[in-house]
Amino acid sequence: MSYLDTLNKYFPTSHYLEMSHAGFDISSSAVHMAEIIRTARGLKLKCCTEEKLESPILPNESLLSNKNLIDILKKIQKKYKLKFVEISIPEEKAYLFTIEVVDGTKEEIRNRIEMHLEENVPLSLDDAIFDYHRIKKNESTGMQFLAVSVVPVVVINEYIELFESCGMFPISFLIENQALSRAIIKKGDRENYFIVNISHKSTVLSVVNDEAVQFTSTIAIGSEDFTNAIMKGASLDEDAAVSIKFEKGFSRDIGNEAVSNALMSTANLLVEEIRKVFIYWNSINNFKSNVDAVSGLPNNGNSSAGVKKILIAGKEAGVVGFRDFLAISLKTPVEVANVWTNILSFENEIPEISMRESLGYGTAFGLALLKDQ
Repeated sequence: MSYLDTLNKYFPTSHYLEMSHAGFDISSSAVHMAEIIRTARGLKLKCCTEEKLESPILPNESLLSNKNLIDILKKIQKKYKLKFVEISIPEEKAYLFTIEVVDGTKEEIRNRIEMHLEENVPLSLDDAIFDYHRIKKNESTGMQFLAVSVVPVVVINEYIELFESCGMFPISFLIENQALSRAIIKKGDRENYFIVNISHKSTVLSVVNDEAVQFTSTIAIGSEDFTNAIMKGASLDEDAAVSIKFEKGFSRDIGNEAVSNALMSTANLLVEEIRKVFIYWNSINNFKSNVDAVSGLPNNGNSSAGVKKILIAGKEAGVVGFRDFLAISLKTPVEVANVWTNILSFENEIPEISMRESLGYGTAFGLALLKDQ
């Protein structure tokens, strides 16, 4: 299959994504699947499932060599009779950059991106597949600002082979936090948001502006680090540590001091990484007047200071007191991401799964959303 054939097949026009399809989010420790359908009353979650991997996916491990993963995908396909799927690509396997080019047709813009691709990513044009999102156009100069996503061809081919071997056919791919932002940020909302997406072994920090992910950074702090800190600090086994993490969390209740202190020590490491990204983002966008000179953070909630709000995603977002801890530490409004934002309103329907459980489905929901949502 040629480069253009692969590109056209797996980064398709909106027609294909209007079809019902399931979204698959594969992390190092679990598989999340969701399928969303259109009904007379609007969108509805048809089905979803979370399957834990007994054999975690190791760094640089071939997905095709993980028999546990293959068995789980076959099990899900058989149970839900899935055919077409959209798949998330982990941030660490992809590249993202922004660029200004002279505006033109889709083909002209693609040609202009190709001319600058190797300047921005460590891949040759023949080894890469890319897609782009229009952000804004400067009418006076005719220049178009774009967010460009790039994935190695070998990565795409691996996912294609994996899912086709399990009886499913990929119709598209999205980088992890692009899919997540599609779920948690209201369509048409062009404000600036900072996403903190916590998974098992890592956290992806992303800046979303004008409905496009424009910057990402992956750090090696994940939910297991919070659990391990509790196990060590409070002398608990893993099950007990996970349980009290969600029941008591950062609470300073009598008897919970060891747990709270353990969580805060790990969370402070995360806060420092967030500060670094804030400083970088504000510096490259010249957000000076509303930025605190010491912390590098916006000193009010105004979106002109670079970021309007921090959204925390992943199951860890449901830890008691975590949101408040980040808001106080970063002096910025923080909310737990609502993964149902573009699917349903709680005023009209109550989801069948709990809010805490749904926090782990943000990326899968974003993948499963129909293209016009």
